[in-house]
Amino acid sequence: AQEFETELATLIKLLEPEHEGNWSPIVGQVRIEAGYEGAIAAALGDDLDAASDESAPAHWRLTKGDDSDPALPSGAEPLSEFVKGPAVLDRRLKQVGLVKAAQGKSLQGKLKVGQRLVSVEGDLWRWDGYTLKAGTATAAASRLVERGRLTGLKKEATLAETRAAKAEAELATARKEAMISGEALKAIRQIVKEDHNELDRMREAIALAEHESLTKSK
Repeated sequence: AQEFETELATLIKLLEPEHEGNWSPIVGQVRIEAGYEGAIAAALGDDLDAASDESAPAHWRLTKGDDSDPALPSGAEPLSEFVKGPAVLDRRLKQVGLVKAAQGKSLQGKLKVGQRLVSVEGDLWRWDGYTLKAGTATAAASRLVERGRLTGLKKEATLAETRAAKAEAELATARKEAMISGEALKAIRQIVKEDHNELDRMREAIALAEHESLTKSK
């Protein structure tokens, strides 16, 4: 339990958003389906460190374009289907296609300017030929993986608290029942004792009556 709490506290401290002034990295506003951390890290990389506040030195700004953004190659699913975040990321996420690792190289040549492909493992294929193999550690990828671990630990902590509360309630109930049983046993013992006393009194009364009866008959 102590190791679990220590790991949780360490992750929370390490993953506290680093920011200057009131500008927090946009990564803190991104919600990722479990298992897709490598894909989003490959797709955005250290761009996730920028803020969503336009007053920040490095920031994301909402641009809607003119609805002429190209479609992704057939077989690629928009990463926006698996990642939820601020509207300022929508355009970028829609231009990133999620594919199987074996498809990336063949589909790379079909990408339009600005587009890129990623795999859940963390591979990256960009429109201009830039390629990154899964397993190439980046600061962004590491943070996202740790964030996923932190989320898992928080869920485990919640479950552990629920189990502990249930166990405490069951223990309290058991103690109460044991107390009731103990009191019931004492009551029964008292009844038996009183019954024995009454029986002794009755025997004494019978013996006395028989003695008096014999005395009178003489």
